[in-house]
Amino acid sequence: MLISMMMKKYKNLGKVIKTHGRKGEVILSTDHQIPDNVFQNAPIFIEIDGLLVPFFIEEFFRKSTGTVITKIEDINSAEEAKSLIRKDWFLSGEHFKINTRSEETAKNLEGFLLKDQNDQEIGSVKKMIEIPSNPLLQVKYKDHLIEIPFNKHTLFFIDEENKVIKNHIPDGLLELE
Repeated sequence: MLISMMMKKYKNLGKVIKTHGRKGEVILSTDHQIPDNVFQNAPIFIEIDGLLVPFFIEEFFRKSTGTVITKIEDINSAEEAKSLIRKDWFLSGEHFKINTRSEETAKNLEGFLLKDQNDQEIGSVKKMIEIPSNPLLQVKYKDHLIEIPFNKHTLFFIDEENKVIKNHIPDGLLELE
């Protein structure tokens, strides 16, 4: 029962389909659009003996639309990687929200709290600035407004329920005035 309840907080995204290379890389299959920054900042979870075990990704690249080659931390040989074959892999619901948000949500972000990649609170979103191929969030930071790049490459997730956005903030941007 506990495992069943716990798994509802995670999204099954596919399977570990086979090993790749000799250093412990595996190929993950998926039918979902997964942004690259998800692999950089959140563990994936692999179901092992009915439990979701977290694994961090050291390196990855897209092999095709539905497959990603990953090097999992602490898996260092093809033999170790074989134990993961045919197992389901998951992301927490928090990190999968990025793919299920509607465009309408992106336009109604006023008042959301913006956090950076380190979960530091930056400020309140004042408005979304729609610039073709370069949308920005205008955010009240300290005593002034700053503009933060906001796109599928920078966004980690939007938590509509708690009105929180987690987005990558480029180094040095907060120091500009």
